Amino acid sequence: MTDKRVFPRKKRRVMVSFEVDGRTVKGFTLDLSHTGLLISSYHLPPLGKPLCVTLEFSNGNRMQVTGSVVRARRLPGELAQ
Repeated sequence: MTDKRVFPRKKRRVMVSFEVDGRTVKGFTLDLSHTGLLISSYHLPPLGKPLCVTLEFSNGNRMQVTGSVVRARRLPGELAQ
């Protein structure tokens, strides 16, 4: 099946942090594109929730992006620590 996306996804693993229910949680990206990113995390915000995500790059740079939750992938409990 061919990918019909206008902006292709790039597989990149970048650490992220964001707030869920007043606490900061960590996760990582599975892929990025011009229009979004796919986050894997143990704690997930509800679908449709506006979200501010801080991307933490390996070189020490940080970037904040905002958007809303469309889908997310939950980490297994043993990987949450």
